[in-house]
Amino acid sequence: MEQPVTFTNRYGSRLFGMLYSPDRPVAQRVGVLVSVNAIKYRAGTFRLHVLLARKFCELGYYVLTFDPAGIGDSEGTFDCKLLSEHYHDIQIGKYSEDLTDATNYFFAEAKIDRMVLFGLCGGAIAVQMDVFVSERALHASGVVGRALEAMTARGFIYEKDGARWFKSEPFGDEKDRVVQRSDGELTYFAADIGYHGEKVSRGYDELIDVWGADHHGYVKRVAAAIEALGADPKKFQVILVQLVRLTRGGEPVRMGKRTGEFVTLREVVDEVGPDATRFFFLMRKGDSQLEFDLELATRQSSENPVFYCQYAHARICTLFRKAGEEGVAVPDAASADLEALVEAEEQEVVRLLAQMPDVIEDAAVEREPHRVVFHLIEIAGAFHRCYNRHRILGVEPRVRDARLYLARAVQRVLKLGLELLGIRAPESM
Repeated sequence: MEQPVTFTNRYGSRLFGMLYSPDRPVAQRVGVLVSVNAIKYRAGTFRLHVLLARKFCELGYYVLTFDPAGIGDSEGTFDCKLLSEHYHDIQIGKYSEDLTDATNYFFAEAKIDRMVLFGLCGGAIAVQMDVFVSERALHASGVVGRALEAMTARGFIYEKDGARWFKSEPFGDEKDRVVQRSDGELTYFAADIGYHGEKVSRGYDELIDVWGADHHGYVKRVAAAIEALGADPKKFQVILVQLVRLTRGGEPVRMGKRTGEFVTLREVVDEVGPDATRFFFLMRKGDSQLEFDLELATRQSSENPVFYCQYAHARICTLFRKAGEEGVAVPDAASADLEALVEAEEQEVVRLLAQMPDVIEDAAVEREPHRVVFHLIEIAGAFHRCYNRHRILGVEPRVRDARLYLARAVQRVLKLGLELLGIRAPESM
C-alpha cells in the first residue's frame, strides 16, 4: 500500500513523503527510510527512490520516502552546505535534523521495530538551485488553472470533442494543442503554460529554459503560450543541449535504453572527479555533441586540458614558494618594470591576459561558457611555453621581478576563470 503523508519538522515546516506498507503480514516490522538528498524530483536518478521503495515493500519492508525541507514540495529551506574540496565534502547542516524528525515520525506512524537509512547521490558536482518548483506544486497552488483562465478570457482556449485546446497555430505553431483531455485531466503542456505564466508574472526581463535537443519541436508552442498570456515572446529563449557520448580510450562506453545499460553522472564523477567533469562538460557549446573521454579526463599530462590549466596555477604557486625560500618577494605594479617583458612568449601571455575581460563578457552575453574554458587553455599553454623557455629566478632582478609580476597576473586570471566555472585552482599537484 502506498500512502502520501506529511509531517512537521522541529522548525514548523511541513515535509512531504510517501509511506509504503507491505500487503502481507511480516514477522518483524523493519523500516527503510529513503531520503531524497539532492534538489531533483522524481526523474532520472531520483525515479530510483520510488522503484527501490516499491521493491523493498515487496520484500516485506516498511518504507518512508521523504523530501527534506526545501526539496520537492516540502516547505522551508534546504540546508546542507557544500565545501569546495575535491569531492565537495558535505557539512550536514539542518538536513540531519530533518532526518531525525523523519525517523521519529516513521517509528510512530508505521510502528516499526528497527530501521535503516538509505540514500542516493546525484552527482556531487554541487549545482545549486535557488528555487525549485515541482509540477504538483504548480497544480496545487492554482498557477496552472489561473493561466488557462487568463488565456480563455483572451479567447485563446476553445472546446472540441470534449477537450480544451489552445489556439497555438496562429502564433506559428504547426497545429493547435490540447491543454485538457476529454476525461478532465490536464496535459503536461498545461503545466508548462502555468509555469511560464508564473515566471512572466514575476517581471523577469528574460526567460531562459535549458532542454534536451529532442524537445526542439516544443519551442514554438511554449513561445506561443507566452505570447497568448500577453508577454513578449522575444524574452523567451531555449538553450538546446545535445547528448554526451562517453568513451574510454577512444572506444565508446556501451549504453542503451532497451538493455537498461547506462552510466550515471555519479559514476562519471567517481571516476574522474568533479573538476574534470565540469571542465569537460563546459568544453563544448550546448548544441554541439560532446565526446567525453573518461581515460583522458584522468590523465596527468598536457593532453588533459583540465590538468593542463590546474597545473599552470599550481606551478606558479610552487614558483612563489621557491622565491620566498630564496628571499625574493613578488613585486607589485609600482615596483615591477614591465618594459623588461620583451620576449615573444611574454608578449603572448600579456595579450591573452588582456583579452580575458572581453572573453568573460562575451561568454556571459552569448551564454557560451566554453569560451572561458578555451581561453583558459590558451593562457595555460602560453604560460607553460614561456616558463619552459625563459628562466624566472636566477636572472637579473629587473627581468626577474617583471616575470614574477607577470606570473602573478597569470595566477590570478587562472584562479578567476576556474572559479567562475566552479573548478578548483590548486596550489600544489
